[in-house]
Amino acid sequence: MAIIKPPAKRKKTDIKLETPRVSAVSTMIDATPKGLTEQASPSSIGSMQLNIPIVKRNEFKAYASLRGLSMNNLFLDMFAEYKNKHD
Repeated sequence: MAIIKPPAKRKKTDIKLETPRVSAVSTMIDATPKGLTEQASPSSIGSMQLNIPIVKRNEFKAYASLRGLSMNNLFLDMFAEYKNKHD
């Protein structure tokens, strides 16, 4: 039976991170986000993560549930209302 050595452990200093080139960074900065100029299809969905206290999350979830809404739909309704009031 052959004896196989475990892989060598890497030190943090062995890991090399690539730095983006200046031209790539300026291209990313100058690029217009897709949502501002083009309409995304209604079926395309992206995720968003929010960090809020668990008590507030539970309150939001209960509020949505009592109204027969998903948390996602309640958030979208709230955002639309906010935009209408602040534009």
